[in-house]
Amino acid sequence: MENPIPLPNDSDKDSFQSTYQLAELSVRNDPNTCIAIVKPDGLAFIKVSRESSILVEKWSSPQIVNINDNMSMSFCGNEADFRALSGYAKKQSARYQVIHESPISSVMIMKELSALLNQYTRMVGYRPFAANIVLGARGILYKINAGGEVFHYENNIQVLGDNSEHIEQLLTRDNVSSLSLDQAIDKCVSILHEVFTLQPGDIQVSRTGAEEAWAFTTTVI
Repeated sequence: MENPIPLPNDSDKDSFQSTYQLAELSVRNDPNTCIAIVKPDGLAFIKVSRESSILVEKWSSPQIVNINDNMSMSFCGNEADFRALSGYAKKQSARYQVIHESPISSVMIMKELSALLNQYTRMVGYRPFAANIVLGARGILYKINAGGEVFHYENNIQVLGDNSEHIEQLLTRDNVSSLSLDQAIDKCVSILHEVFTLQPGDIQVSRTGAEEAWAFTTTVI
């Protein structure tokens, strides 16, 4: 008769948990920060990532996603969750376009994402998604937290992620909200260098301007 497989003892469980946590840390694109700027003349996302995954090259996974010709979204937190949420938003947008032959509004996409996050949070009793979302359209910005709570902004700057409170204090200190889009981007990049020790390639800036076509210009600096 074969010997039964021994059950793990407490030390084995602790060892497994430590190994799992190390593996989890090795694939997280963490720490990270996202600044979203919405102005009457355009929208910009500024993403910071100071560590690359050992499995995925930094910036190889989209950090800013165009949902349709009228809106885009970015995030702070877990990349895999963001990919799932942005994929859902793109699918809902495409479905609406086919049925109604017109683009879906940012309000409807915001409500779809909020309802999805809220539904799963209530279903399991905790927040299953580990990503905070910023959804931007022309002149408007929505911040959606992991539980589905929504905040609405116009002509504003929002910060998500590491040292967000400190960065917001510096934005207020420099009165960045009163600047033009280009000036605000430059000032935000300067503040990020003031807060973090950054290397070339740690910041990604994506912006759109006042042109009719909704197109982002993306630069890694």
